Amino acid sequence: MAAILHIAQALYSGQCKRPVVVVPNPTYKKWIAEISGIKDSRGRLIGGGIIPQYEVNDFKNLGKGYLEKLFDANGKLIPIKDHTITMLTYEALYKIGFNEDTNQEFINSLMRVLDDGSDSSKARD
Repeated sequence: MAAILHIAQALYSGQCKRPVVVVPNPTYKKWIAEISGIKDSRGRLIGGGIIPQYEVNDFKNLGKGYLEKLFDANGKLIPIKDHTITMLTYEALYKIGFNEDTNQEFINSLMRVLDDGSDSSKARD
């Protein structure tokens, strides 16, 4: 729940416009329900979500049915709207090229940023 509240705060304060949330497949539906609420077969809200005011782009694992949501009738890519939350599974990340190498690059980049922050704070002390 804390992560969802942080997403809401980031959207509200303008820190982001279109956050992407990547979660394991077994917890995917739970995340969507906690964000936007539980809906019946007609799309009516029957259980409240934490931030139902934000539309969720449900792309799951980027399978065929989900990819069709990204293109209009002419095959043109539809831009993701601002102030929406895009949900993906880990499997979707791998489909778009995220792998162990990119994971390691990301971790290395993050560590450099974190190390730079600690070095600069030591210099100020």
